[in-house]
Amino acid sequence: MPRGKDAPTRVGGEIDPYVQRSIQQSKQLAESRLVTAMQEAGATGRTAMAERGATQRAQIQAGTQRAGMAAQAESEDKRAAEDERAKRDDRKFAVAMQDASREF
Repeated sequence: MPRGKDAPTRVGGEIDPYVQRSIQQSKQLAESRLVTAMQEAGATGRTAMAERGATQRAQIQAGTQRAGMAAQAESEDKRAAEDERAKRDDRKFAVAMQDASREF
């Protein structure tokens, strides 16, 4: 009985079992390749999504940090302005007290 390429693919109206097995193995291999490709595409998509999420979280965190630093700077500016006003008021009061003590 001839084998390989020399063998007829149909014997007595039925497909040769070796050819049938080879076709089945080829189909299984193609399906396996397809599943592998789909899994890799899914993994790539999940990785890209995770990277985008990490980038967004980093941007949000940086924005929050900038807002916190700005609020702290604003608070320090307000405190410095209040201190300056208090010093001016103290100077005015001291001058007024000196003027009042001179008049007496």
